[in-house]
Amino acid sequence: MWVYKSIIGPLIIKRMSNGRYGLFYNGELYNSSPSARAAADDVCCFATGLSKWDSLSGFIDYPSDLSEWVQYPDNW
Repeated sequence: MWVYKSIIGPLIIKRMSNGRYGLFYNGELYNSSPSARAAADDVCCFATGLSKWDSLSGFIDYPSDLSEWVQYPDNW
C-alpha cells in the first residue's frame, strides 16, 4: 500500500483482491489500474476520476511518480 499526503487528504493506492491496484480517497475507490505505478501516474496526470483532485491540475505540486509516495505494509 502506498500513501500520498495531498492537500485534499491522503490518497491511497492498494492492491485489490482482483490483482489490480485501486486509488482510494476517504475509503472510496476512484480508479483501478494494472499496477501501482500506473495508478500513481493517473494521480500525476490528474486523471483519477476524483474531481476534487483532478480539478487542481496546474495549481499545485504533485507526486511525479510512485517514488514520492510512502509505502506501508498491505495490512497497515
